[in-house]
This record gives sequence, structure tokens and C-alpha cells, in this order.
Amino acid sequence: MKYYVINSSPRKNYNTSQLLEKVVEGIKDTLKDKTDDVQIEMINLYDLEYTGCRSCFLCKQKEGPFYGTCPVNDDIKDILADMRSCDGIVFGAPVYFADINGMLRAFIERLCFPQFPYADIDITEKHMPMGIIYDMNIKTDNPAFPFYNTVFDFLEESFLGRVYTKPYSLK
Repeated sequence: MKYYVINSSPRKNYNTSQLLEKVVEGIKDTLKDKTDDVQIEMINLYDLEYTGCRSCFLCKQKEGPFYGTCPVNDDIKDILADMRSCDGIVFGAPVYFADINGMLRAFIERLCFPQFPYADIDITEKHMPMGIIYDMNIKTDNPAFPFYNTVFDFLEESFLGRVYTKPYSLK
């Protein structure tokens, strides 16, 4: 079994990464009696060179060599290819300016857009479980908090959920 844990924080040893380390412990603990073959790959996005979607639409050409995949050759190309068949993904998302940060937004564009259905067809190889931990400095009793839920729900339902599965989330 293979899982990906994606840290989009520029600070590798602070809140987001500490929460993700607990996720890794939880996955290992949950699966320890079920299988000996558990691989968990922690990816720190700030260690990689990549961009968001370039809107080349090569991934949408049904007869083309890149149908359903992103043709951009950079540090996340192989990661994205492997993630399409993994057993689960957890994102760690620091919140900047009332949304996930740009590194994660660019990553999700590249992960989802090649398989994003414009019609009622599904080309996704595997609808694996997903999770997102939103790390932000706002309390749930803040009057602005409902706005955050609206933003996060849109990401979870309209993009990740439409292509893979609606993620479990912690806010």
C-alpha cells in the first residue's frame, strides 16, 4: 500500500509538518496489523521546482500521447503519475489570504486538471481516499470562519471531490 503526504508549508518543522507527522504515525498504526507493505512518501513542495497548469490542453486530447496526464516535465511529473494509483493522499495546507497557499494550489491544478471531466465521463484511474489539514491562525468563533468553510468546501467538492474523492478535512 502506498500513501502520499504532501506538505505545502515552507517551514518543514513547524505546525503543518508536525500535524502531518502525526498523520504518518496514524496511518502506520492503523495498518500495522493489516499489511507489512506500507509505503508513505512525504513530499515537501518547497523542495521542488514546478509550476501550476499551463493550460496547454494536451491532457485533454483524447487521441494524444498525454491524454489524462500532464505533459510538463518538471520535479512533480513522476510524483503526479504515481499518485494516480496510490492508496491515499493527505495534504497539509497552510492558509494564506483566506485560502490554501500557492504551492498547493499549483500542485492541485496539475494533479486534477488532466483528469477533470468536462462531460459525464470518468477517466480517473483510482478514486482513493484523501484528507486535508488546514493550518491557520483563526478561531472557529471568528465571524469570518464561515467564509473559510465556503472556500474550502469549493476546493474539496468541485475539484478534488469531482476527480478523486471529497477529502476528509480538519480545520
